[in-house]
Amino acid sequence: MTQFPLLQAEIGVAEYTSRFVSPETFLAACQACPNYGSCWSCPPYDFDVLDYWRRYSRLQLLVLKVPTAGLSPEEVGRQLARARQELDTRLRELEQAHPGSVALQSGRCLLCERCARTSGEACRHPQRLRYSIESLGGDVSATLQELLGVELQWYSKDSSPDYLVQAGGLLSP
Repeated sequence: MTQFPLLQAEIGVAEYTSRFVSPETFLAACQACPNYGSCWSCPPYDFDVLDYWRRYSRLQLLVLKVPTAGLSPEEVGRQLARARQELDTRLRELEQAHPGSVALQSGRCLLCERCARTSGEACRHPQRLRYSIESLGGDVSATLQELLGVELQWYSKDSSPDYLVQAGGLLSP
């Protein structure tokens, strides 16, 4: 049973990549991150992300809305961590139920406390490593807005959001 409201949508990968995927745009955003190149689930990659998408035919989006109104920043952090864990569990279950599919997690990989990439080593868990939609060039903001009617909200110096989201998906053959 979900603790957070679950939203879902499904779209063909060819349509999704033509409408929502721009590897160059999101690579530039990733390069601005201070952690760029320090996690195997994030760019730069040694593969073409569009080729990765083309291995699959369907994308099932799963989004958890995390209410934040009236919560302290610490409580929001705990709620987001719970939602991430819930979403990761759901995605792993879907992946197991649909042979040949692969999950797209919300955000960077959290398998290791410190990613082996930071010391120039290979991934310690390559069979369990999963990428995020953003890291593969997907525009999550436009995706959620157009496919689910959900507008991403952010903190600003003047306001707190009513909700935040954890978004992932399942790519299927």
